[in-house]
Amino acid sequence: MTVLAERRKRPRVDLCLPVRIESRSDGGVRELTGSTRNISTDGLYCFLMDSVTTGEWVQCIVTLPCNGFHRQTDLYLRCSAQVVRVERLDEGRYGVACCINDYTIVHPVVREGRHEAMSETMT
Repeated sequence: MTVLAERRKRPRVDLCLPVRIESRSDGGVRELTGSTRNISTDGLYCFLMDSVTTGEWVQCIVTLPCNGFHRQTDLYLRCSAQVVRVERLDEGRYGVACCINDYTIVHPVVREGRHEAMSETMT
């Protein structure tokens, strides 16, 4: 039996969160939706219903739900990431591993009934 060496620099946390992936392949922009399986400051693994290309740079937007954390609105983790692995799974799903290059926490602010985005950059 072959044992593969762990290549991750940071530990992953198992979290199932909504994720949107913006892919800019083929000259256009595709927006894919899915959910994360795990995430760290260096990468994430998610499930999508459509494939992306290994090596492709994508924008990932992960929803961090407020769920009682004294907030009225969700937070968003916006990442610039490179797709490092794509696995075809059952029922037309794909498992996608991404290496995060940089990320920003986006804090939506509601003023006068409108959402305005305020963000902090964390790399």
